[in-house]
Amino acid sequence: MSKTATFPKVKLEYALLLVALFLAPIIGGHVATDALPMTGTLMQELMGGGALPLGSRMVLCLFLLVGLAALGARNRVIQLPNIRIMAALAALVLLLGITPLLSAFRYVAFREWLSWLVYGATLFLVVGSVGRGKTAKTALAVLGAGCTIVALRGIVEYAGVMAEEPTYRIFAGWNNPNALAGVFLLGSLSLIGLGASEKAAGRGVAWAAAALNIAGLMLTQSKGGYLAFGIGLVALIAMAALSRVPLRTWGASLLPVLVGVILALGLGAAASQASKGGQALARITEAGSMAEQSVGFRQNLWKSALSIAQEYPVGTGVGTFRFYSAKPGLTDQTVFAHQTYLQLASEGGWLAMLAFFALAGIWATFMARGGKNQPPDRVALKAGIFGAAMAFGAHGFIESNLSFFGLGIMFFALAGIGLQMASDATSPEALPQGVRSISVLVFALLPLLGITTTAAAEMSKSNLLTSIAARDPEASISAAKAMENGLFGDPESIYLYGLYATGTPNERLIAMERAAAQYPIPRVLRGTAMAARDAGDLAKALSYTEMVFRYEPNNLRAWELKRELQVSNGDMDAARETAQKTIDIEKSIAYQVRAIPEMIPTTTFEARLFLAEFEEDQARKTKLIEEALEGLKRYAEITVPQIKRMTDAGLPDYAGESKEDAQRKLELGRKWLGELEKLYGRSAGASSGEMLTSMRDAFVDPF
Repeated sequence: MSKTATFPKVKLEYALLLVALFLAPIIGGHVATDALPMTGTLMQELMGGGALPLGSRMVLCLFLLVGLAALGARNRVIQLPNIRIMAALAALVLLLGITPLLSAFRYVAFREWLSWLVYGATLFLVVGSVGRGKTAKTALAVLGAGCTIVALRGIVEYAGVMAEEPTYRIFAGWNNPNALAGVFLLGSLSLIGLGASEKAAGRGVAWAAAALNIAGLMLTQSKGGYLAFGIGLVALIAMAALSRVPLRTWGASLLPVLVGVILALGLGAAASQASKGGQALARITEAGSMAEQSVGFRQNLWKSALSIAQEYPVGTGVGTFRFYSAKPGLTDQTVFAHQTYLQLASEGGWLAMLAFFALAGIWATFMARGGKNQPPDRVALKAGIFGAAMAFGAHGFIESNLSFFGLGIMFFALAGIGLQMASDATSPEALPQGVRSISVLVFALLPLLGITTTAAAEMSKSNLLTSIAARDPEASISAAKAMENGLFGDPESIYLYGLYATGTPNERLIAMERAAAQYPIPRVLRGTAMAARDAGDLAKALSYTEMVFRYEPNNLRAWELKRELQVSNGDMDAARETAQKTIDIEKSIAYQVRAIPEMIPTTTFEARLFLAEFEEDQARKTKLIEEALEGLKRYAEITVPQIKRMTDAGLPDYAGESKEDAQRKLELGRKWLGELEKLYGRSAGASSGEMLTSMRDAFVDPF
């Protein structure tokens, strides 16, 4: 009689959770900002391509929120976190949920608040579906597998470019290397803990995966990531030691650290040997002006976040820091505060930040208790999670980690598994059918509906921009016309309708004003000003330009537009005054300490050339032209090569600067160089001749 193979029964909610944990580090690495065209297929973009971050969020939420719904619908008795954890988490989510009602950017604030609602749902799903034994280990292994795939992707990415660019920092499908470091912090330390809880083969696999994560962390060249890893490793070993786990169990846990570092250094050595120039992993020891620029820019962002939090004590709205970041005048508009807690304070208010710290403190208290009375394998798991959380928390002082949906899901999932590893942090509760039904509706189905509609709006906008990039006018106009009334309340879609689908200037202006009323970002306000100019209303155009300065007083494009409008209005005195104020922006901290130092802005140089046209004093005119050409020369020597590199790689621009922009500015430099030669005339000396020659060489078109 033959025997039939049997497989352990896996609950639906647990299976859906495992899929989400595996995908979170792979596809959760982008943040929704302005709409972008798709560069890959729809499936590639949904799987973390970058053009559809809300679509990727929707994919993860399908598994998480359907899993939560299944948990509530299928189980009368549900494992729940301790009441203090639930109270702190509810307070945090509620405080953040108030901000959309008070924000000038309600759509964005509500859209991003949904992410925090899902973070809380993830913790409940994990506690309700993950046990304390094999299921917890499996969940950690699946999450670690996702992180390891990202690490392998990063290693392959580095190996592919290291000969040409040994200083390269890996992205592995994430928005930036510093955020990617957060993935490897959570992955490596939790895998070290998982390995310590396993025997023989299982331990070897877990620690091999941890080593790959550590190598990936090294290749991000995130100094803050290195420091945070050290803090997490110390916390991990300290918890194990205080729980009286034998030292021999943890001595070997340093092996994956050693292997990961050796692997990364070996790749770096091979890169340095294969390359014609450049030192691999050079950013680790970087101590020059570039490092100072990075530190200075971060410090200005932190000061800006503090200033915003003081001006808006209840927050500006979740996900809206980027709209206010330039208001204090210390930086240009920037998406992240590069500090999780200050970003939380500025967007959600001081009480929200305190609620998060309260939640973290309560969680850490539960994790620290009872280790001496627990089995060694559970202590090992708990220590790995605790170390990962401490590393993530330390990294949060220099990065806005929870702004990334993938990191938020990973962090709250690990927090939930950690609660299950603690002695008394969770308990089974019998919930009436009515309570469970309402909870499923409010915390699973309605959020999923909201997340799906925002993803649909994003997809429609991306389709429009993809049609424009493909130069398909019929498809572009058709896609834009569908946005006339806004897609599911999305104001950016109204802006795109006004930009691409409207007929007469007056129709365009009406659409733009509707968008500006709901989405007053500088780009939309400038677009509305230009629409008013085209409609013949220069006074209205100037008023919308002035509105830009409420959010970004040093917005160079707005100052340039203001000058052009004043010229069109025949007010040359005002235009010259605006040109001088534009030049004065060079004295601002925001101008001197920029996010991308290789991107040399040219607006102030062009303002000098504008003033030179009207300057009668020859000495003053000569000085203005010299200063402008020196600036354009820096642009030609520093920025233009970056633009050419992107153009040669098939990309449309570098930090928003296109090949056509560069060619126009090089032509401008050549034109005014001729004017300067006329001013010098026969009086040009040897030094002046050398300067003219160097400028002439700089303004040669390299494209």
